[in-house]
Amino acid sequence: MSNDGQGGHGQAPLLGGLFETTRDPSKPTRFGKIYLPDDEWLTRAEPEPVLEPDLAIVDTHHHLWDLPGYRYLLDEFLADVRCGHNVVATVFNECHAMYRAHGPEEMKPVGEVEFCVGMAGMGEGGL
Repeated sequence: MSNDGQGGHGQAPLLGGLFETTRDPSKPTRFGKIYLPDDEWLTRAEPEPVLEPDLAIVDTHHHLWDLPGYRYLLDEFLADVRCGHNVVATVFNECHAMYRAHGPEEMKPVGEVEFCVGMAGMGEGGL
């Protein structure tokens, strides 16, 4: 896959061209682009303490996706929310992922809703 968010091999651009696999850290981040997390950079920071473990938190913005070189699905999400904070609810935000591969163009985004409902069901099932 190229760095410009193209799917390669004649595929449509990933996330409508918003996703890029690499970023030059010496340059500013481009507004509206989505980059892979930099695990090396993330490991530099000391873990932050949970200040109010009983405070109920609603995470109002998260995505789930499976892209070349980056997977963030239910297992990864649950690892993040089970870090000691009291996350009681979350809100999934549209991210142009898991669209239907076939069918009328106007119905392809329904695949993302179907995927999200499936992930919610898995979460309710105790995964």
